[in-house]
Amino acid sequence: MTQSRLIINREDARKLELLLEQPEIDRLPVAELLLDELDRATLVDGSECPADVVTINSRVRFRDLKTHYEYTCRLVFPDSNIGNDDEAVSILNPAGAALLGLSCDDTIDWEMADGQKTRLQVLEILYQPEAAGLSS
Repeated sequence: MTQSRLIINREDARKLELLLEQPEIDRLPVAELLLDELDRATLVDGSECPADVVTINSRVRFRDLKTHYEYTCRLVFPDSNIGNDDEAVSILNPAGAALLGLSCDDTIDWEMADGQKTRLQVLEILYQPEAAGLSS
């Protein structure tokens, strides 16, 4: 896996650690990857989070460099009330886990749910709650 620099909001990290402690979650393959990402991330307060970083509740446009498809998603915790939000992607989804903490133009090599490896590139942060003065 390519190791991009990661910046994670402290509150997002705290909530993610609590989520990953749940027995039904900590057995998921993505849980270990997320713990590794938390270990190597730089943690910042929400007010110090750069506006070009993917945080929880950010809306982000990214490209799968293997397929060349572009996607837009909103990164959420699995317990979020997403209703009819077709763009919502759980942090427990491999693509969601890969995007957390990346900045615009960053790429990351990542294994998807089907076991295939791909490379994702963050193209644009369309919305970030910290930049809007909100907590995630």
